Amino acid sequence: MEVKQVDRFLKKPKYSKVDLDLSYRIINHYKTFGLIDGNFNSGKWLKVNSYQFIWIQIIVKLRTWGVSLKKISLLKENLFTKSHVGSIDLASYINKSFEEEIIQAIINKNDLYLLVFMDMTYSFQDSSNKGQWANRAYKDVGHINIPLSRVISKVYRDLENA
Repeated sequence: MEVKQVDRFLKKPKYSKVDLDLSYRIINHYKTFGLIDGNFNSGKWLKVNSYQFIWIQIIVKLRTWGVSLKKISLLKENLFTKSHVGSIDLASYINKSFEEEIIQAIINKNDLYLLVFMDMTYSFQDSSNKGQWANRAYKDVGHINIPLSRVISKVYRDLENA
């Protein structure tokens, strides 16, 4: 699989409310707060692409841990705005963009983890560099570890079945 081919697939809107397993009320609340994007058309529900689908699963995880919508909004800005210029984390590790991390996890079939720190900065770790995780500068820094393997596996299965 080529990067461009995978990226094209991941950008196609295909996941509905049923796939998200969230109520309309919660989705509208996230949408109103600017956490998710999507189009409503003629009374039909929005469709989100694979990147948005994964992002929404991250929001759900953070909310189960009591992270406020305001803080999640800051993480969204860090992930989708600042990361496009290649942000540097606490260990001077250069993060790729959210999209690049997802694509690489799919192509290389790596487990992917998102480490979210208290100030809503982040670092991606995958199964190829997980051994370095404990040796990095953030080893003793409080963070939430969000495993993304399950949701990426679903996206990968959908890609294979396309």
